[in-house]
Amino acid sequence: MNKKTTLVHLGIIGSLGLAIGLLGWVLFPRIPVWSDSLSYFTVAMNLLAGKGLVSSYVGPNEAFIMGLPCPDLHMPGWPLLIAGFMWLTRTGLYAPVILNIVLTIFSAVLFYFTVSAWSDRTRALTGSLFFLFFPLTLAYEFTALAEISLVFWSILAVFLASVASPKRTLMWLIAIGLAYTAGFCTRQTAIFLLPLISLTLAERGFSRIIAICFGIALALVSALAHLAYSSVDSLHEAQNLLFRYDLLLHTGLLSGSFYREILTGADLSSGIPLPELLWAILVKKPVRMLASYLSPDRIWQAETMMKLLVIAILAVGPFLVRLKRIRWGLLSFLLLILMALWLYRFEARQFFAFTVINLAFVFALSRSIPRIRWLVLLFLSMLTSSVFYTLEVQGGRSAVYNSEAKSARVVAELLPKGAKVAAGWPTTMVLYRPDISVVTLPATMEDLTLLEQEVKLDAVVLSSQEKGIVQWGWEEDTLFVENEVMYLYRRPR
Repeated sequence: MNKKTTLVHLGIIGSLGLAIGLLGWVLFPRIPVWSDSLSYFTVAMNLLAGKGLVSSYVGPNEAFIMGLPCPDLHMPGWPLLIAGFMWLTRTGLYAPVILNIVLTIFSAVLFYFTVSAWSDRTRALTGSLFFLFFPLTLAYEFTALAEISLVFWSILAVFLASVASPKRTLMWLIAIGLAYTAGFCTRQTAIFLLPLISLTLAERGFSRIIAICFGIALALVSALAHLAYSSVDSLHEAQNLLFRYDLLLHTGLLSGSFYREILTGADLSSGIPLPELLWAILVKKPVRMLASYLSPDRIWQAETMMKLLVIAILAVGPFLVRLKRIRWGLLSFLLLILMALWLYRFEARQFFAFTVINLAFVFALSRSIPRIRWLVLLFLSMLTSSVFYTLEVQGGRSAVYNSEAKSARVVAELLPKGAKVAAGWPTTMVLYRPDISVVTLPATMEDLTLLEQEVKLDAVVLSSQEKGIVQWGWEEDTLFVENEVMYLYRRPR
């Protein structure tokens, strides 16, 4: 390979990735502002404070079931990475977004070398540009969520498999296993990589028996590791409860929303006949998901365009690959899509798509797309989706940030150390006061009363006046922060 050409290509990838990162840094919020990103960062802060893998920012159901603070329900990989990055760089609240930008650039570089291992430099550069402009990449690069981290570890695992040599089998298997483990510790959906990793090793000359046994071994270790982690601090019981809630909600056997009603174990333990449950899981749930794709009132929305693009690439990508064994590996993901829809709630589609979509690009671009006009057409359609999807996602983040960033500091300063607070807004006060716990506010006064009785709240923050809380005998403070009005209710001292 011509080193000069490679350096030029890497310069293009690095410069473009940095430019996109700086543009997003200027245009979008630079701190975590969404519920999950706040939760990840809160766990990272608790880790640095020596409190362990616990969350001080939760929904009402978690607070009611497990108390405050409670075991984090996520896999620990992303909070651990944030904590380590914060400790090394001292970047504070900016750490998750900076880390996501850095990982995006590194992922694009790994993308380039992975395609280069199978094909030529031109296709490698094209694949990296596709990755940098891919809508989900742009949507998640600045959110402080875990998706970019999952992509990085996924691409690293496949890159290592693509350059591995049978002459040093043990060394390469250990390296690939470590990269995969990091991905699995970020999201369990990394397990969908295993068929592709095994087939890639076989294509690189490894014994088929070794490649298959390696994939099976990683799957078994993943299952054991997940069970071991889930058993920590009663996390297993909580995860089972929330999984049943999610499953029943999306099959129509339970009505309600995660933030509309507080659920207990008794609410989900009613005896549902097995035939009815299987019918709901295997038939009703997939049909409802499919119907949401075809809903006339959503068909032109940016999110729907993104879904269709993801489905198209996953479906068509395998047929563009000339290496037969890898083609069958990619085709196996089509079957895993059905499993993913069955196991995971509909909102988690990005987790699965993000794990494999970049890999579909890698192998589709590595050996095929014979006519450049098809490549240009695909790139233009992706750019269109990128603009709409990114504006939609980042616009929501900006609205959240603008509505609460300044008022969050004011409210947090009035709360005592160790306070337990229920709040609709501002949820970001947990960033400015790591020593307090925040519960997102239930929708009804009855649920709030139930939560207060169970958790023993110290304060409630609302954007409108609530006479029901005044009847508790709590103190009411009206706060004016620029154009925002906040009502702070505190338990009498």
